[in-house]
Amino acid sequence: MSKLFNALEQIRRNETYNVSGPNGNLTPNSERGLNLRLIVLFIVALAITGFLLLNLSTIREKLFSSPAKSSIASQPTPRQMLDNPVVKTTEKNQATTAKDNLNNYGAELITAQDYWHGIYILKKITEAQPGHIEPLINLGVALAELGLFGPANRYFSMAYALDSEHPALQENLTLLREAGLLDRPLAFYLKVRGKGGRITNGINLDEDEEP
Repeated sequence: MSKLFNALEQIRRNETYNVSGPNGNLTPNSERGLNLRLIVLFIVALAITGFLLLNLSTIREKLFSSPAKSSIASQPTPRQMLDNPVVKTTEKNQATTAKDNLNNYGAELITAQDYWHGIYILKKITEAQPGHIEPLINLGVALAELGLFGPANRYFSMAYALDSEHPALQENLTLLREAGLLDRPLAFYLKVRGKGGRITNGINLDEDEEP
């Protein structure tokens, strides 16, 4: 209790208070041990600082190179790209896709008996892409169903000139004939197997062909 009182008195008097040994003063051993601990702490701190300085470039390289390495590793290999092909979209592909979509839309309108809306769309396609056979065939079918055989003949003739054996052309002409909507001019574009297995252009509507 007296030591505590003495310490408080020294603090009150602004006197330096040191941890003392049993006799009130630092012993040589305790002072030497304190100095030794300070030296050890200094050496450890110096070693850590030196290690960080020596390896700073390596640490920085690892930190900044990790995202790049991970992104490269995530990219597909040529084999993976072959196994999972992806069609690259080019301007030509975009134009073809848009054209096909419009043709399909026009055909759907005609099927739903919205003839003139579908005919308008298909006609615009043929004006922009006269070499596209499907809109020509669809126009011919729509006009023939409306009884407009003259305009229908025009578009069927254009389709026939592009590909006389196009499956869609021959199939639709056959369907029109079965529906009784194939007049003599349009019948010219239908290829049929006649007697003796001979394929001819056009048919004689008064004669039966071989099935």
